[in-house]
Amino acid sequence: MNNQKIMIELIKKDPLKYLPKSFLGSKRVNIAKKTIREELNILKEYSENKISYSKLAEKYNFSQKMVFRIMKRWGKTYPPNLDKVFRCNNKSTQSILQDLKICKFYLSGNSIYKTAKEFNLSPKGVQGIIERYGSRLRNSYRAAILLHKTKQLNFPLTPYVQELVEKNLKKYSPKFIAVLTLTDGCCYPAGKSALKVRRPKLSYCGDKILCKIYADLVYEHYNIIPSTFTQRKDGTFLVLYERKDIKRIIRDLLSLTPNFKTSLAHGEKIRDYLKTDQPTLRFLLNDNKKVLLEAFRLGMSAEGSCSICFNGKYLRFSLDFSCAHPILLEQWREVAYKIGINFNLKGLSGWFNYSGLSSGNIEALKTFMETGGFIDNVKITRQSKYYNGLEKNKLIYNVLRWNKENRRINSELSNGEKHKTFYDFIEESEY
Repeated sequence: MNNQKIMIELIKKDPLKYLPKSFLGSKRVNIAKKTIREELNILKEYSENKISYSKLAEKYNFSQKMVFRIMKRWGKTYPPNLDKVFRCNNKSTQSILQDLKICKFYLSGNSIYKTAKEFNLSPKGVQGIIERYGSRLRNSYRAAILLHKTKQLNFPLTPYVQELVEKNLKKYSPKFIAVLTLTDGCCYPAGKSALKVRRPKLSYCGDKILCKIYADLVYEHYNIIPSTFTQRKDGTFLVLYERKDIKRIIRDLLSLTPNFKTSLAHGEKIRDYLKTDQPTLRFLLNDNKKVLLEAFRLGMSAEGSCSICFNGKYLRFSLDFSCAHPILLEQWREVAYKIGINFNLKGLSGWFNYSGLSSGNIEALKTFMETGGFIDNVKITRQSKYYNGLEKNKLIYNVLRWNKENRRINSELSNGEKHKTFYDFIEESEY
């Protein structure tokens, strides 16, 4: 166990004693030892009774230096003087405490719009409160928030990293993070600009299992927990990193591929987009088959699917991979070929006239399942009309079972009834 993990364990046992400045990235870690309410009481008592710093420090068990810091910090928040703010009544104090509650809710990973809805305010009003308090409160609350998230997420979230250890593939974690980021992930700003801003963003949005795997890979390799891990309105999950210390992750990822922007921005022309640094999978192409296979499973779990339809009494299927980027499309095709699956380019749609890869060969399905298939428990999204929420591997397993038993379906049934019959067939399976 490395020093950082030992320190995290100590923090969990006694956070007030072992909070290290390096872990929090804060110069005011000791402020977290006392509640904001105590700080307000100190300010109010000083404002009303003009008690000296030394007596305040003795009464509230603070050092005089800490009392001075509190005065200085809150004095700047409410200029020109504290007497006006704390005018012998509780109203101002309660108002400030409510503002602090709003800040805490926002700093816990909620958006401004969600915070506004929670406290029945306008987004502009919340923005004003955040700007007034945020920079001062972030350091005070950061320790508690990080510790709360660590306990709440309870790493590892999945057994996936342990499986990588058993396969002797854990050292390739940055490559697997890059693969997931190239599918449903995002790095903002794009390219090397992310290293120049103060707080870059790195995120992944998709299936809950894949979000947990993404968080596990980042935590195990970089010892960094997400800023946000939440479910969105459309049912997908989001894992977001928005911290200064993720620059080392981004630096490693950019050493593998110069960009993670895989499609056009709104109103952007193809010619202008292609002039920028393009994403690539070159970092995978020379690796051994085990690495290629694991990367392909992750990519397929994010962007892959098994499409089925009925032609008369026959079931038709295809193994599909969604990707519209011309460079990535050919490179994913090469990766699939190296592990034994032959794909064809699919469709004349998408911003570059192609929408992905596809294979209707039963051998492709068998090969994919024999090499591990999708990541376990990854489910079909709501875009599927008939199979939403079904495990992807379970669908392929039953397509192969249907084909092996040479089954047919009543051609007089409607399309919906045929899919209902096949769904009942899936539910009867022992998968």
